[in-house]
Amino acid sequence: MIRLLRKTGIEKVADIWLNTNNKIHCLINKNYWQNYFHIVKEWFSRLEVYFISKREV
Repeated sequence: MIRLLRKTGIEKVADIWLNTNNKIHCLINKNYWQNYFHIVKEWFSRLEVYFISKREV
């Protein structure tokens, strides 16, 4: 199901963003991504984000 990201799901989606960047960009220091974590959460709160999910986020 395609869903619109709700405010309550921002933390979870931001965590996915952080974990994914840490895994796929293994040559970049993890602190780099962590330093942008609060900015990414702010972006997600301002954007209209859709995602595919089997369960509600």
